[in-house]
Amino acid sequence: MVLVGVMNSVPASAQARPSRERGLETTAVLAANALFGGLTAAGRAIIEGKNPVRAFGLGTVGGALHFSAKIVSAKREPLAAPVGLILGGLGSSLVSNGGQGLGALENISLPIGPFRIRLAPSQRSSPIRIGISIYEAAVIGRYLFDRDLRIDWHRTAALGTLAFETRGKYLVVAHGDTADGTSTASILVFSALATEPEMTERHETTHVHQHWFLEENWGRPIEASLRRLTPGISWLPAWVELGFVTPSILWLEQTAFGYRQGPLVRLEESEAEWFERR
Repeated sequence: MVLVGVMNSVPASAQARPSRERGLETTAVLAANALFGGLTAAGRAIIEGKNPVRAFGLGTVGGALHFSAKIVSAKREPLAAPVGLILGGLGSSLVSNGGQGLGALENISLPIGPFRIRLAPSQRSSPIRIGISIYEAAVIGRYLFDRDLRIDWHRTAALGTLAFETRGKYLVVAHGDTADGTSTASILVFSALATEPEMTERHETTHVHQHWFLEENWGRPIEASLRRLTPGISWLPAWVELGFVTPSILWLEQTAFGYRQGPLVRLEESEAEWFERR
């Protein structure tokens, strides 16, 4: 996720802009990603009583790496998107580690669909753990029983996250609107009648990156606090990750500001639209 509201005014055709203008835009989006990563890490460090200056530095590096991951994912080359998602996981992990006052690579989280591969090289007893997001698993279950959708295995392999496609129909989203694609957490749905499928893939894959970043750096810390404070869920094993915090934040924003009008979703859309035109 990135602070790029100014990108709303960018022309629709990337090829139509001079290369110098495109270079300035790329620099601006890179800087915004780095700043957002730094501020996220520093904010968490202040809450947890860690060094915010060190956290900001490490978070800035993580934010820049997260931006480069989205650049890689936007390329139409074999394995580009899966490699980009791995880089995005590393970038998010740097931000998270910085906020906790940990070493840069002390904990690494690599998302694969609803699963999380969590690596802790310094912990010899359990250096690898596997987690699963209950929220994302529930979304997948809902889509599997939707007769109007089928799993798109080709896109799933190409994009590095689970993708569905409509069965020869338009994709209907909120408020009865139709769309070429949509994303819910890390799960993608595409219309079989999409007019710009490649642009839609880049757009929606960017949303997957944004979700994983927010879930790792906003959702997990809040969920960890809820686990400690709520008797009803404190007994859940660590590998069961609820994953409801980030969707709840977006739902609360929509309730307060209206459909697609909140500041967070507008910033996410601005960045996704910028990447789709690359």
